[in-house]
Order: sequence, then C-alpha cells, then structure tokens
Amino acid sequence: MRLFGKRDWSRRRRWGVGGLALCFLSFLAACTEPAPPNTAACVLARIAALPITQSRGFALIPAGLNGQETLLLVDTGAAATMVARHMADQLGLMPDRLMPYAVNGVGGMVLTRRMVVDRFLVGAVDLGAQHVMVGEPGFFAGFDPRPSGLIGADFLGGLDADFDMPAERITLYRPRRCSGRFVPPWPGARYYTLPAELSDGGQLLVTVSIDGRRLKAMVDSGAETTVLNASALGKLGVPKAALAGDRHVAVHGIDMQAHLAYLHHFREVRIGAEVYNGNAVWVGEMKLLPADMLLGADFFRSHRVWLSWTRHEVLVAVSP
Repeated sequence: MRLFGKRDWSRRRRWGVGGLALCFLSFLAACTEPAPPNTAACVLARIAALPITQSRGFALIPAGLNGQETLLLVDTGAAATMVARHMADQLGLMPDRLMPYAVNGVGGMVLTRRMVVDRFLVGAVDLGAQHVMVGEPGFFAGFDPRPSGLIGADFLGGLDADFDMPAERITLYRPRRCSGRFVPPWPGARYYTLPAELSDGGQLLVTVSIDGRRLKAMVDSGAETTVLNASALGKLGVPKAALAGDRHVAVHGIDMQAHLAYLHHFREVRIGAEVYNGNAVWVGEMKLLPADMLLGADFFRSHRVWLSWTRHEVLVAVSP
C-alpha cells in the first residue's frame, strides 16, 4: 500500500492518496545546518553498508545465521532481535533455559523462548554468538521474500544508522567524539533535526503535534503504517465514539490477534514548522506502546533518515 503521495512543496504541504491508504506526513521545514566547530573531531567509523530488499514495504537486509544466508527485517521499534519460528526449527536452535520469556509488543504480550545463534552475521559483520528471541508461527506470513527474523534496538543501540530506503541501502556507523550539533555526511542535502529520547526498550521517541496537542511518536520501521494510539485520543479531545463512522481494517500485532484500526481525519498535523491540513491518520489500540503514536515504515519509504542512538536525535533529508 502506497502511503505517501506526490509531493507539493508549497508552504503548506500535503500528501493525498486513495482507498484505505494513509494520507499523512511528509514532514518538517527543511534547513541546511552549517558544520559545527567540532565536525573535524567527529569520526564516523562505518561498520556495514547493507543493500535493502523491500518486502511489503519493509526494509530487509542480508544476514547469516549459522552459515545460512537469509534476510532480516530492520525494526527500530522492536526492543529485541528475533528469529522466526520456521528458521529456528530449520537451524535446530535450542532454548537457553527452561522457563519462557515474556515479550511485550504493540499488539500485546507473548511468551517465547530465547535461543543462541552460534554465528550471527549482519552483512559481512560477524557478531559471533548471539542470543535471540523466537517469533510466533506465521509472524512473517504474506512476505515475499520472507524474512527469517528481525533486527531490533538491542543491536542498533550504540550505533548511528543512515536509513536510505529510497536508494535501497542502510549504512551503519559507530560514531566517536560526535557530540554537540551534528552534520550528516550528506553533501548539499537539506534536512531537519528532531531531538529524541529513548524509551525503556531503547526505541527513539520524537515530538509531533496533532490539532495543536503535543504527542510522542516512536520511530518504528517495523510498523507498516504511521498510526495513532487510541489512548491518545483523549489528549486530542476526540471521543472514541467519533471513530464509529470511519472506515476500518483488521491489523495484527506481536500476539497475532486481530485488532481494528480506523482511518480518522484531523484538522492539522504539525511537525516542526510544517503543517498538514485535513489529513487522515490510522487509529488503533496499542495498550503496551510507550508513546502516543508510531511513525512507521511509510515514512521511511519516502525519506532518507539518520537515526542516532548515541546522540538521541533523528535527522531527515528533504528533497528540493
């Protein structure tokens, strides 16, 4: 589903799409930030340059699990790296303890096992032995190609990621001495910076506003669409009964249970200096979400995004 339409670079930008697609953000006033005095001291050690394979609009990167080449979904909203049940069975992985672990996600809570992959590669980077969680059967149903798991915030934390889905590549860096104002290695690019904070699970949270009310949004490349948590409707002064007349679809979370999401129109969506009027946003129940909304894979598909877990900020390139 295409979630971002053709760009209109007027003062008030808006994207429009048909059907059940999300009419949403394109984001923020662009600015070209001059290099700070400490730029020369900043060292970005590139640890991996990874080609992206797209499946259902998500970013999959090459990986190796115990010598078997495969693809993993990059999920900035997942606290833990996970291997799909079919791959765990194929590799003959064994649990590292008898008792299961409780894993919380947007869609609920599941009990799962933690297992050990003896040799875990991301691209050409050999991480050695790694503990991973095991996903529910059917977790990646409908994907083509089908990933064998996902890379979460436990792997990405401590890194910077240049997430360039339009150009089909992700580059991972280990920054050193990159404090203060930071300029990404995007020569001539216009971009904006969003200060971020870390959730308890290590996910990046940024501030947005809807109808003049400030909300926290989790930057989540593993969510198919940008979606507002139904519990945040009260902050916007919108009763849940207002969703009754909206078109809706069934969605699934980590617990594989179906939940309804409603496409609801709001007067204004604002991020930084940019304003979008009359946009429709998906609204769904996400009881365990540590934020008011998810900024999903639809956003990544149309932007180049620099995610910094080290400096707690998100930079977004803007096309001229």
